Amino acid sequence: MKTITIYTDGSCQTQTRIGGWAVVLRCGEHRKVLTGNAADTTVNEMELTAVVNGLKALKEANQTVTIYTDSKYVARGVNEWLPDWIARNWQTAAKKAVANQALWQQLHHLLSKHSIMVNWVSREQNGEADGLAQKARLSYGMDAPTANKSTTQLVIAGSRDATAQ
Repeated sequence: MKTITIYTDGSCQTQTRIGGWAVVLRCGEHRKVLTGNAADTTVNEMELTAVVNGLKALKEANQTVTIYTDSKYVARGVNEWLPDWIARNWQTAAKKAVANQALWQQLHHLLSKHSIMVNWVSREQNGEADGLAQKARLSYGMDAPTANKSTTQLVIAGSRDATAQ
């Protein structure tokens, strides 16, 4: 059986709360890319959403999977915190509800179906997934009909070089 390698990333702009996520799956010579975006979200939600969608894409159970993420939240959550959260009925050590609990519960269920190792990598080592997540975030709303779109441009007074970007 071949090992499946999954690179994941999430992106979110704090001011707009628009986010994107990306997954790059590799198995032998096969490669699959998944992306998506959402409004009213956080970077941690997008990071978790990427991992959940990557694991949901696996066609068979009992796979050997190596996940690479540049999210310490995801890596530490899976590798360190998850067993304690479950033992405490999805509460933190401070007796507060685990943030993003629904996503963590989905991830826990998917993790139980496979033999999975989660590794943290730097953003530079996760460049392809990072770029795809940024692109997914920036494309939010692009598939909506043109008639329903509105554009807001901000020009800062005194800036000769201001552009629509």
